[in-house]
Amino acid sequence: MHLAGFAVYNALITYTMPLRFRTGVAFAVLFTVAIGLHFVLTDRTLAEHYGARFGRPARLILAGALVLGWVLALAAAPTRTLLVSLVSAFLGGSILLNVFKEELPTDRRSSLVWFTVGLVLYGVLLALTTALAE
Repeated sequence: MHLAGFAVYNALITYTMPLRFRTGVAFAVLFTVAIGLHFVLTDRTLAEHYGARFGRPARLILAGALVLGWVLALAAAPTRTLLVSLVSAFLGGSILLNVFKEELPTDRRSSLVWFTVGLVLYGVLLALTTALAE
């Protein structure tokens, strides 16, 4: 079930990539880098949690889901407002859930300074991307 959920999640992320390019190439590149790092951490977390059961076949399923989402986007890109809104809301919630659950450190290991540095750096990147897009 966990693997199937992440496969759907992966497919939806690549299915919505044309929407990122409508916003701008720089935004799409920035999103791709951020989500790529998120995928790496998700892979590591699944490997730690499931051990040997999360091996090559599971990783191929997740990679195949990325390709499937891309193919679906080529065949029928998301254009309907309701579909785009629902998929975006689902992905936004899913990404936040995964980040809060897996990527943020525990209370004892958290650091407001590093969180603020990351927040400021990503904000600067978004501001630069916006300035370059105009």
